[in-house]
This record gives sequence, C-alpha cells and structure tokens, in this order.
Amino acid sequence: MADTAHYSHHDHAHGDHIQLRYQPALPIPKGKLCIWLFLSTEIMFFSALIGTYIVLRFGAPGVWPSPETMHLLEWVGAMNTFVLICSSVTIVLALEAAKEDNAAAAKSWLFLTLLLGATFLVVKAFEYQSKFSHGLYPSKPHSLLYDRPDAYYVAAVQERIKSEIKTLTGAETAEAEADTEPAANTATASQPTDETLGSNAERIAEMNMLLNDLVLWTARKVGQTSDSEEQRIAIEAMAYQIQPHGPPEKAVVQYLQIEHEEVRDQARNLEADVAINESELAALNKSVEAIRAKYDELVPAGSDDSVKESSEAKALESEKNGILEKINDLETKLLFQNEKLRPLVGRVELLDELEGDDQGINHKFHIALPQVIPNGNTWANTYFLLTGFHALHVFAGLVVFAILLTLRLGIARHGLLENIGLYWHFVDIVWIFLFPLLYLF
Repeated sequence: MADTAHYSHHDHAHGDHIQLRYQPALPIPKGKLCIWLFLSTEIMFFSALIGTYIVLRFGAPGVWPSPETMHLLEWVGAMNTFVLICSSVTIVLALEAAKEDNAAAAKSWLFLTLLLGATFLVVKAFEYQSKFSHGLYPSKPHSLLYDRPDAYYVAAVQERIKSEIKTLTGAETAEAEADTEPAANTATASQPTDETLGSNAERIAEMNMLLNDLVLWTARKVGQTSDSEEQRIAIEAMAYQIQPHGPPEKAVVQYLQIEHEEVRDQARNLEADVAINESELAALNKSVEAIRAKYDELVPAGSDDSVKESSEAKALESEKNGILEKINDLETKLLFQNEKLRPLVGRVELLDELEGDDQGINHKFHIALPQVIPNGNTWANTYFLLTGFHALHVFAGLVVFAILLTLRLGIARHGLLENIGLYWHFVDIVWIFLFPLLYLF
C-alpha cells in the first residue's frame, strides 16, 4: 500500500510539471518557408524544361547536333561550372561571417559571390556572341539554320548572297533612299557610284562567283534530274562546301570528286574546241583582208562601173561574202561555246579553291551563309531557352546581392542572407544539370 501511494504521489507530482504547447505552423521562419515554396515552383519549372530537352534530345529523328557542330566548347562550360561552384562556397562563407556578426567579412564574401556570378554571365555572353556570329540562334525567319537540304535552302543561300551584293554595290542603300525621295530622283539614287564599286570590287567578284558557280550551278544540276536522291546529294554537297560539320557522307564526297573531274575534263575539251575555232576565225579574217586587198588593187578608188562589174571583181566579192558568212556562223558558235565554257571554268576554279579546305566557304570568305544542320533549329531553340532562363535567374540573384551589399550584414540579417543563399544554391544545381546535357552529349 505504501509503495502504491508513493508511486501515485510521484506520478501526480511529475504530471504537474508537464506543459503542452500548440505549434500553429511549421517550426521554421516565415521567410524560409516562402523561399522553399518559391523554390518548389522553380524546381517544377526547370524540371519541365530539362525533361522536355531530354525527350527532344534522345527522341529526335536523325542525328542530334554535336557540341562541336554548334560551337560549344567543353572547357568553357566546365570553367563556368567551376565559377558557380566557387560562388556557392563564397555565399556559405558570407552566411557564416554574418552569423558571427562579422559584417565586413560577410560583405566581402558576398561581393566575391557577386563577381563570380557576373563572370559567369560575361562568359555566357561571349558564348552567345559566338553562336550569333555563326548564324546559330533560335527559329526562322532570322535563323540561318536549315534542317534539311532542299529547294528552300538553296533559295535562302541565293537571297543571302544577293543581299550581300546589294549592300556592296550600294543598291540596298539606294533603294532605301528611293523610297523616301521624289520619283524624279529615283533613277539617280539607284545608280551605285564608281567609288563604291571600286573599293568593293574584289568582294563583289567573290560574291558573284559564289552566286554563279555555287548556287546557280547547284540549282541547274538539281533541275537537270528528277531523281530526288541525286537532288538531295547535290544540295547536300553545296551545304558541305558552305559549312562542313564533321566528316561528310560518302555519297557527297564521291559526288564532289566525280563532278570535279568531269567538269575539268569538259572545260578542257571545250577550251580546245574554242581554241580551234578561234584559230579558224583568225585565218578566215586574214583571208577576208587578203581578198579586200586584191579587190582594192583590181578596183581602185574612182574606177568606173565596168571594172566593178567585171567577172574577176564579182568573183572576189562573192568569195569575200562566202567567207564573211562562215565568219558570222563561227562567231555565233564561239559565242555559245564561251557561254557554256564560262560556268565550267568558274566551277572548276571554285572547286580548286575549296579543295582540301575543311572549314568551308563561310570561314574562307568571311560570310554567314545559311547552313544545313539536322535538328539544328530544335537544338538552338532548346539551348537558348534553357540557358536563357538560367541566365535570367543568375542575373536576378546578382541584383539581390547588389541590394544586400548596401545593408549591414550582421547577425540580424543572417536569415535574409540564408534565404538568398538557398536560391543561389538552386541556381547552381540547375547549371550542374545543364552542363553535361548541353556540353557533353
């Protein structure tokens, strides 16, 4: 009984000291709760973007563009990854300094985080500029990317070269001026000056060569056959000459080699025929001169009609007319031969100039012509969408850092610094996912 009373009294006494308190919310500060809710939406947002990229990347028909094809440098992406990882370390050091109420050290570490984030954006800006300079940017009509070699691609290359010629000759400027000037001045404004043509003569000749010996030549080759595979290979060969992306397919290499040999042989044979005909033409012209000299001796100036009507004079006149008729036929023949020879010679010269060049016309002539990259537009759209949204998040973080640098980052604000640190770590983690997806696969 005593023991029972003792235990009852002990339990009652112990129960008097127990106090339960109701917690109306999660045991974390409201700011941290808000940032976690915000980050949960961001996680869903980037998960959708990255998931969509993975589906497109591994589910797209045909060949997906390699990082080298799209001018992505692995070491640049790796360097930017290292920069962001370092910024994650510096933001943690800033938070630890704030917890110790060392405001000066916290501000120094935060400023270093700001510099590292800014470095990331600067490197990304240079990467974007490299893409833009090679015509790699999202979607048509502005993009120079075409997914397949077809008639639309040939027309786009032709239009780009014609636009360059207009710019070089001043025709483009003249057209713009003609739209704003009275009709009376249109004819004068549309004429390029000799100074403009002279300073750009070499460049204009190069563009005319590309127009005639590359684009129009390919268009003629495509028009001469109804075989869709031959048409594709002809346009694919042009696309390879403009901007090679890795080793070409065997059919394209064989096509260019065979065409080079055939066109050179055709040009040589035609040049030989032209030389023979020109030699014959020169001989006929000499014969005409000789007949005219004989005629002048037989019928001097001031001779009467009886001399002109003599049988010998008429024979010379008839012989001269016969030769002149042959000369006329020969000149017509030479005209057609030269018109046929001109594109052959131009094509051979272009093929000779491009032989052994693995960088293509865009690099050789410093021009941005449209290029064929299967799934290139899809790649460009997804690349700029993913990296663009990530860059915006980085920029938003830098803005917040800049605002925090105006405050005292002591222990009173370590919670605020912790929240922005969580956001920054999320931004870094997103890039760690993007880097291998975009730069390594």
